[in-house]
Amino acid sequence: MNRSNVAERPPRANVSDIFRVWRDDKPADVNHLHAALLLALHEHRDAQPPEFDERSADRTWRVRSKAVESRAEESVVLTRFLAVLAHELRGPLTPILTSAELIARLPVGDPGLVRVQAIIRRQAAHLARLIDDLLDVSRIRTGKLRLVCRPSQMADFIEPALDACRPAIAKRKQHLVVMLPSPPPVVHGDPVRLTQIFSNLLDNASKYTPEGGTLRLEAVVDEGSLVVTVADSGIGIAEEALDSVFEAFVQEERAMGVHNGGLGIGLSLVRELTEGHGGSVVARSDGVGAGSRFVVVLPLRPVR
Repeated sequence: MNRSNVAERPPRANVSDIFRVWRDDKPADVNHLHAALLLALHEHRDAQPPEFDERSADRTWRVRSKAVESRAEESVVLTRFLAVLAHELRGPLTPILTSAELIARLPVGDPGLVRVQAIIRRQAAHLARLIDDLLDVSRIRTGKLRLVCRPSQMADFIEPALDACRPAIAKRKQHLVVMLPSPPPVVHGDPVRLTQIFSNLLDNASKYTPEGGTLRLEAVVDEGSLVVTVADSGIGIAEEALDSVFEAFVQEERAMGVHNGGLGIGLSLVRELTEGHGGSVVARSDGVGAGSRFVVVLPLRPVR
């Protein structure tokens, strides 16, 4: 090795060049590499550091902190939802499995078979509703939910919604008051999805209203829109919870204590389906114990 080559000033180098040499495993003079590394570090030390912007750094920290906090909250919500989902799906399975065992033991013609079959049908229908709600949430979030809109008489969606909820209302000995306009207006919408909106609202009102309470469904025509209010004399909604009742998978703890069931997606579907029809829905309450009101506004003319 020629010592004069070692003493020469090495060519301009930077850290990435040096590490590339080591990465490529190329033969090199160790002294030359050492001198180049010292030069690169010296130039880096003498370079003018970028000006530190305290406000920008603080803003960046806040954004990242909020992002981490948001992900943590989403994780907690998802974990709770999965626990509720497992509980809800397991609930109907127990009576179905028990009924299946009974069917195998009961002789043909036994009167008990009719009751057992009714249990299976009822619980299977409950499972189907849970699965349908989950599928609807998925379709909405992926933009795959399609509304089949046409001119629909109000009776085409109000009456089926009432029929679907009357058994539960009767079981809880609640009073149902219905006030509809005459003549009934025609709404341009999907009657199946409109039925889903009002059956969810009525079912929700019944769940959170004590036995013997009162439910009201009132519809009026106002400036080219159908305004439907579903009200109850139930547990009410705390003021701080009014903004979150339509969020998917979110349930107020106090409400869960009254009715430990459901996936927390019924009101979210109500909002999404209502807005899909060009309408709006709001929740109102005078506070805990003062009942609640859900007001749905639907345009009577096609949305362009």
